[in-house]
Amino acid sequence: MHRVALFWDQSFLWGMFLYDALCEMDIPFCVVRTAQVHGGILSHFPVLLMPGGWASQKVALLGRPGRERIIEFVGNGGVYIGFCGGVGLVLSGKRTLNIVPVKRLPMERRIPSASGPVVIKKNADHPVWDGLPERVIVSIWWPSQVEPDNVTGLTSIALYEKTSPGFWVSDIPYDDVRTLNIRSLEDSYGINLNPEKYLYGKPAIMEYELGEGSFFLSYPHLETPGDVEGRRLLRRIIDHAYRKWQEKSKISAKAPPELPHPPFPSPEIVKKVQAIRRQLEELIDLGIRNLLWFWRKPWLLGWKRGIRGLEYSMMLTLVTFLERALEVLALTRRRTLHNEPVWKDLIDLLASRVDEFSTKARRLLIYERFLSQERVLPKLGSVDPRIDDLRSYLFGSKMNHGGLCKEIFDLIDEALYGALCLLLRYKIKIRFSSRVNDFTIVDA
Repeated sequence: MHRVALFWDQSFLWGMFLYDALCEMDIPFCVVRTAQVHGGILSHFPVLLMPGGWASQKVALLGRPGRERIIEFVGNGGVYIGFCGGVGLVLSGKRTLNIVPVKRLPMERRIPSASGPVVIKKNADHPVWDGLPERVIVSIWWPSQVEPDNVTGLTSIALYEKTSPGFWVSDIPYDDVRTLNIRSLEDSYGINLNPEKYLYGKPAIMEYELGEGSFFLSYPHLETPGDVEGRRLLRRIIDHAYRKWQEKSKISAKAPPELPHPPFPSPEIVKKVQAIRRQLEELIDLGIRNLLWFWRKPWLLGWKRGIRGLEYSMMLTLVTFLERALEVLALTRRRTLHNEPVWKDLIDLLASRVDEFSTKARRLLIYERFLSQERVLPKLGSVDPRIDDLRSYLFGSKMNHGGLCKEIFDLIDEALYGALCLLLRYKIKIRFSSRVNDFTIVDA
């Protein structure tokens, strides 16, 4: 039977991380969406994986019905495993599902912009640590933080111990400045930057028991491509969750219903997506030439403070995966499932939106490039009328992506879900590559 439900909506790059990890571990899974959660599909699974991303966007989709289904699922013996934004989704507070009685730390008591490898250490005798070292290197990608105090049923399984080479705070490689006066840098940046003060010793991975099941909550992205120790710990957590479900579940095992999937794409659709990918590559190259960002990871840009970088690199990475998926699917398509308009309408709309985005983003990046030479640019708030208008139209006015960018990601979300359903149905695996913005077809 399928052991894992992977929630897809508004997961983007972080959903792709988990897809890649599950493929590597050869763990059977299904990709599920909000409507299916509302319909009760979680009762067919022992484990629900909730990727990172903006929690508020998932909350808007899941709403009260989704909250009730998740509580029911865990209460009956299911195990929820959430990462980063998937942690924030179930915590207590504004724009959450308010399930786990723990709140986020306020911004003034945490590091708001930490990313890269860190060392976490074992903090409790828990089965997930059996056979593993007490310290492992994992990755975090701009996590929030919590400070649980005497919460009944909550166990801190791992704590942050120290940073590891490649760790950044904001746009600063931490190893390059750790011997400097961090306080003076904080005064200059206007945000907390010191991991020794704000990160070390704080909870990294927690478990909260509810009914017969539990929530595993990990701010480290254990599923990050290339993180051997993180993925080994993730495998232990999934295996433990499955055993726990077998022991305590009140629901008999049953196969999930067969989910609908789209028709196979045609080669013409693949060509359209290739053109979209090339357009986004040109946009990324523009930013590189103008010293706004560089490739920090094969799937992630490192960007100058005050400039959006995650949205640009994530858009290109997801479109590139979509291109690879549709390419191999087009080569193996079944005539009886071929239906051009289903893909054509979606991809044509995506191409139109990306074309408009690229045109306006090129202007924005050039404006930002020259103004950033005069002063540090804030990512939000008023900067310059030309920049303000373009930023608002392209990204909205909040830290999470809105505006035209959200429209594009919603279209990519839809296309990727269809592609993943086909890949899973026909047992085709596509994995992250060590080359910049590339993927490898490992099974077809």
